[in-house]
Amino acid sequence: MSFDVRVDTTIFDGYMRDLSINLRRSLPDTIRMEAAAVIKTAALMHKPAKAADVRKQARRRVMSRIDDGSGQLITINSGKRGGTPNRIWYRDSWGHWHIVGTWSGGNRLPSDGWHLPNGQWSEVKRLWKSELNDAREEITAALRSRGLTIKSWVQILDALNLPLQQVAPISKPIPSYALNAMPRSGKPYKNGTVSETEAPGYFLLETTNTSPLAIKLDGARKIEAAIRNREGAYRNALKHGVFESASETAKRYPGIEVSPTN
Repeated sequence: MSFDVRVDTTIFDGYMRDLSINLRRSLPDTIRMEAAAVIKTAALMHKPAKAADVRKQARRRVMSRIDDGSGQLITINSGKRGGTPNRIWYRDSWGHWHIVGTWSGGNRLPSDGWHLPNGQWSEVKRLWKSELNDAREEITAALRSRGLTIKSWVQILDALNLPLQQVAPISKPIPSYALNAMPRSGKPYKNGTVSETEAPGYFLLETTNTSPLAIKLDGARKIEAAIRNREGAYRNALKHGVFESASETAKRYPGIEVSPTN
């Protein structure tokens, strides 16, 4: 499953042609430049989870059921099926359950007054400690994958061969964690691609994003919203006479060299 977004005369006919005239650039170059701005704007509409939330969720996934295969385990109640949320339970080798404490979301093993015999408490601490490394690895993998949706759009920008620092909006750079995002498997995927078709008097630029996350998070609508955003920016530039000033034009449309019209 994927969706295609075509930046061509169907949507941008007058806008793209007028812009290319104002910038004194070829239509293909203008379309590439504005397509990049649209893609970047859409990418920045994605709001990945905060790093602190990613850490907590990753730690919960590991700590929710700590089992070393001996019959003993620790589980943390999520609260979804009733009971006290974050309550830590320990099951001993006899199959008996004991309350350990209330989890605060960190690495520390709490004890809220429900005391276990020394032997059992030692086992609880052993089980808990054995999983801390697994939790750290899970957290590292989760943080590394943060921003994968944005990166799928960045792959399109890379395929357009335009430096990111020259793609509008300049004041809103792509976050570094997204640029370096990697799937949990450690295997990178190529989700964003670009193809071009050019003929006399005709140019078609087609971008494709096959990222399941981009599709699930309504990427197509984000592209539509980004197109409207860029169209509005162009109308605003016309209204305020931006193209009458080389310096102002360069600010609005970075990465180009514009000479004064007079």
